[in-house]
Amino acid sequence: MSSKMNDLGTIAAQTAMRAAAEWWNRNVSSVSASDAADRLVPAIRRHTKDALTQALADAKEALDAGMGSAAQATFLATMRLAGINAARECTMEVG
Repeated sequence: MSSKMNDLGTIAAQTAMRAAAEWWNRNVSSVSASDAADRLVPAIRRHTKDALTQALADAKEALDAGMGSAAQATFLATMRLAGINAARECTMEVG
């Protein structure tokens, strides 16, 4: 069970980080995402942690309803939004 939770945590973090980097690279031309990592990483961790409980609850609800694809899509979408929100937060610090 803990292995599956670790896997979900890894997937959540990777999804949020990828989304944050994509958003940053599209919307912030003055500083690259890799150069802003010292600001982005803590924000991504915070936003991912804050969103994870609700994302898991929503995914479980979808799984309980027999909607496995919806569970996965909902979880990933929530983690992508966490990453995007973290990147947006950091742009306020830059600009």
